[in-house]
Amino acid sequence: MKFRTDDKELSDKLHHAKINIVTYDRMLSTQEASAQKYITASSVSEILGMSERNARKILSSLHHSELAEVIGQETPTAKGRPRKIYRIKHGWV
Repeated sequence: MKFRTDDKELSDKLHHAKINIVTYDRMLSTQEASAQKYITASSVSEILGMSERNARKILSSLHHSELAEVIGQETPTAKGRPRKIYRIKHGWV
């Protein structure tokens, strides 16, 4: 199934981020359904069935295209850097 949007600004931002509307919509729907109203790379990887590395790339692309904002960081339980916590913006915001 292919989704469309008539919102030219959203379409341009998604094109710039190299993210399709279906992926964006699934991530936004999942965020809205969660009690916390945020999303992480691990939750995106589960939703979309991909590696966390690819999920981080998608979230970073959305952030650079102004469709997501970093709202915090998770402290790692083991070694490594803190993981970013994102809030995906609605395309018309």
